Amino acid sequence: MVDKNKDIDTKIVLLKISAIAAFVIGSFFLVYSTENYRIVDENIISLSVTILTVIIGFILILKGIKSKFLKSYRAVDVTSWLVINFIATPYFLFSAGYIINGAFDQQDEETFDVKVEDAFKKYLYGNKGFGDKYSYQAKIKHWRKTPEFIQLRLNKDEYRELSRIKKGRYITVVTKPGLFNEEWVVQSTINPVRKKSKANTNEAEENANGLSLYEES
Repeated sequence: MVDKNKDIDTKIVLLKISAIAAFVIGSFFLVYSTENYRIVDENIISLSVTILTVIIGFILILKGIKSKFLKSYRAVDVTSWLVINFIATPYFLFSAGYIINGAFDQQDEETFDVKVEDAFKKYLYGNKGFGDKYSYQAKIKHWRKTPEFIQLRLNKDEYRELSRIKKGRYITVVTKPGLFNEEWVVQSTINPVRKKSKANTNEAEENANGLSLYEES
């Protein structure tokens, strides 16, 4: 009995270490990828991670029951399993998927000039009580047919530049399709007078390079 208890304790410790490692590595991946591989719409990757998490959780629970690991019903055992699967696992998978989608995307870029409808900032954690840190967003006309508008995350300097411009606010957005078909932003540039980028000055060159200019309806 003593040996079995020690084995359970060892597994609990390993689960906690795995959870901490997943959070640390996932946090690094997420910060880096959201700065360098901004995904336009995260629905696909979020759904994929949710499904994969449920599958992994189902496998872990079956394995735990089969090995009698969960049959002790000790609160710490069950809590550790829930934390590693339903918090740490999806967080790590989402972060890893986010960075892989952009870092391993070898497809061609596309360039679009889009109109800015609005630019705003909001508290990063949804409430001033958590600190005076903000996230910056721009509501823009989507270069695809649907949806009509999307929100593009900005950095502080881009937000300030847009705030100074009162009329004719445009952003030149360069995107790639993404390894997982999650379109992501390679770069975005404030374009107050809607100057055509060099890549868009010649229509034949656009077609040759797979670039296109967004036209407002």
